[in-house]
Amino acid sequence: MTSAPAPGLQLLGSVCWHAAGGGGRVAFQAERRFQLLALLACHDTPVPRSRLAGWLWPEREPADARRNLRKVLLQAHRLCAELPQAPPLELHGEQLRWHPATDLHGFLRACDGPDPARAVQAYRPGLLAGLEAGLGDDALEWLARQRAWLDERWHAAARRWLDGLRHAPQAQAAAAEQVLARDPLDEAALRTLLQACAALGERTRGLRALQAYGVRLCAELGAAPSPELAALGQALHPAPAPMVTPRVRETSDSAVQAIVLAAMDTVADASHWPVLLQRLTQATHGLGSLFAGCSFTRSQDGLLLTHGLDTALGQRFLDRYQDNPWARGMARVRPGRGVDQMQFTDQRTLERTAFYQEIIRPQGILNMAAMGIPMDAPFTTGGVSIGFGGPHASEHVAQAVRLLEHLAPYLQRAMAALLRRRRLPCAEALAAGLDRLPGAVLILAAGGQVLFANARAEALLVAGDGLCLRAGRLAAARPADAPRLDALLAQAAQAPRPLATLRAHLRLHRPAGRPALGVSVLPMRDGRDRLQLPGRAAVLVLAEELP
Repeated sequence: MTSAPAPGLQLLGSVCWHAAGGGGRVAFQAERRFQLLALLACHDTPVPRSRLAGWLWPEREPADARRNLRKVLLQAHRLCAELPQAPPLELHGEQLRWHPATDLHGFLRACDGPDPARAVQAYRPGLLAGLEAGLGDDALEWLARQRAWLDERWHAAARRWLDGLRHAPQAQAAAAEQVLARDPLDEAALRTLLQACAALGERTRGLRALQAYGVRLCAELGAAPSPELAALGQALHPAPAPMVTPRVRETSDSAVQAIVLAAMDTVADASHWPVLLQRLTQATHGLGSLFAGCSFTRSQDGLLLTHGLDTALGQRFLDRYQDNPWARGMARVRPGRGVDQMQFTDQRTLERTAFYQEIIRPQGILNMAAMGIPMDAPFTTGGVSIGFGGPHASEHVAQAVRLLEHLAPYLQRAMAALLRRRRLPCAEALAAGLDRLPGAVLILAAGGQVLFANARAEALLVAGDGLCLRAGRLAAARPADAPRLDALLAQAAQAPRPLATLRAHLRLHRPAGRPALGVSVLPMRDGRDRLQLPGRAAVLVLAEELP
């Protein structure tokens, strides 16, 4: 029979007090009495009163902060008496100590013990989550360091656990999946899982894990799996069967060279784009190809070039059907990666859409290979597609995807030349208007990558003035401000609510006594997830000097 749990304080994740035997639970709030006890419980040794006063009242003079601490100490004493089976607060002259049993100390003991699995399963990220409000910069810096150190301890325990199971691939795979459930972007755990799946012959299990990792990595960081992971995934794929039809052959070197030459001609003169599309269509035996570029601010502000496809239907697509199942799928794919567009929807769902009935079906298209192209102009998107029909459409698509990825650098340069010749006035007007604003405007992907920054925002980022780029993502220039900004960005990126219903504010300090920055963070998606927003845009950040 399981014994009743001992009383103790949960510090990892949301903070709360648990009484023995499940007799009561008290959630800690972002109030000074709770914060004081929680900070003391994180320490093994007594903490100086002066340090606690500075952490809790950074804006006050030291004498005032000490007086406030004395008042809160009385409240904390009463709180300890009210918490079921809680130990008393200890006074050691100029130092204070509160040492209840905590999950933090249990986790650290497990990290040093013989069973790392206990540590992995006991850990929850976010030390003192929810208690950060009102803490001083020194306290936030200490908290950020502690959280980073605890994350390192957890990952070290996870590596030790997985390494200890290297001779038991079935158990090792299950353990790696547990680690990935806690940290979906742990590359070492995924590498171990793929190796274990290869040893077990469980190809599908490993490939599904790699696919989930790739989707998450692209969405949060805009990156692709490392070459080592890609090689492990490739080893899990069964050997390809020989082509069953002689009609599908790899594109000849001469055909590829002709496409490259056409792309270089287009870089010099954008009027050569039709020739480039014609050679793409002929090399892949497609029904036709198209290049589409459009403004995110107005669907009619776009351009469309085709070869072999119906120009009138292409214009109808640009005017009415940019928001379609294939386009929504492409919005999640990084530019430069070729895809089979049928992976984004099943055939029956596609056939029920007006997009299919009015645009795709009349042209005899069964499938399309497509690739998004990075656009040099702000608030624009674009890509190249090749359509296929007939009984061998899927084989032709696979061939075309490989060709498009090979040609991606050349197509991007040709696209840049075209945009210099055929401008998108609505997108340009929006970017120019944002540059004239006195405040900073940034549009971020869900992972914090900057998709757009107006002139004022670029100046702040270059100077590291309140805001900066760290590992390619927006961050606060001062480490003390980083946890609060990171939390607001994560909250906005995950918000399912419309733009106007959630707005968070933050005050960022700046160097050399300059006025602080007032930062507002807003989610951008509106529930319908329309494609008028740039790329995978998720968060809008506004910053201006406070008076």
